[in-house]
Amino acid sequence: MTCVYPEDFDPYPGCFLKSDLEEKVEKSCGLLSEEYLAQGDVQGSKDALHNIDIAKSDAVPKYDPFERLCLLQKHWEKLMKYTNKSKIRLHIQEIIKG
Repeated sequence: MTCVYPEDFDPYPGCFLKSDLEEKVEKSCGLLSEEYLAQGDVQGSKDALHNIDIAKSDAVPKYDPFERLCLLQKHWEKLMKYTNKSKIRLHIQEIIKG
């Protein structure tokens, strides 16, 4: 497997894969909160600030994303082999055509 780094994906989405992501979320949400307040939207301001808490807690998955990706790749390979069978492929094409 080839090791890749956030810089390999610059400018996008690499800028969101680096260690300063939390800082960017805080700054963006703070600016958005101020914008909502300037427009008189107090609830929008509170919600924007709440997004900071969400990013720090709920955004962290309770599973290993890399492990899930590897599992998905295995399932995908099996699916592609299955759908490559002539009979299955023809049946799928019939369904798609309606």
